[in-house]
Amino acid sequence: MCLDYYRIKSAGATHNIEVKPESLDALVTGFFDGGLALQNMMIAAQSVGLSTVTIGAIRAFSDEIRTELNLPEHVLPLVGLVVGYANTEVSVTPKPRLPQSATVFFEQYDDTNIVADVQSYDEEILGYNATREGQKSTAGWIEKTAGFYTKNVNPKFVNQLKNAGFKLEE
Repeated sequence: MCLDYYRIKSAGATHNIEVKPESLDALVTGFFDGGLALQNMMIAAQSVGLSTVTIGAIRAFSDEIRTELNLPEHVLPLVGLVVGYANTEVSVTPKPRLPQSATVFFEQYDDTNIVADVQSYDEEILGYNATREGQKSTAGWIEKTAGFYTKNVNPKFVNQLKNAGFKLEE
């Protein structure tokens, strides 16, 4: 899945319209639209009996991917999507999810029980991680997720944007 402003920039030029995809708003819109398209592809695959796995690490290698795929300026790889048939002979315990009370709100944000809900989920994930098949983890959801955001996850990202022709503007 790529953020692709090359297509509209090229088409706009045929009508003397100068498309400027460099704004932060344009990037956020493109990321959001890409996420919606990805979700639709996953739902479509599932509707015909296929399974999907997203590959978020694609973003960390966008320069290499752009070179390998000969992507033009203003096209930026965002996420990969593997589509295929799931191995139904293997029993897998579904990973628990955050409770809806911590993620779904009506009319206004309600943080009344959010810390308690997340802490309860953290305990559930610790139990799941200790017993799951394959790679086990001793970290809970809070430690892993909060820790992820304590540093710049992809320090190359701004340069990757610039290399793809996105010169960020206010």
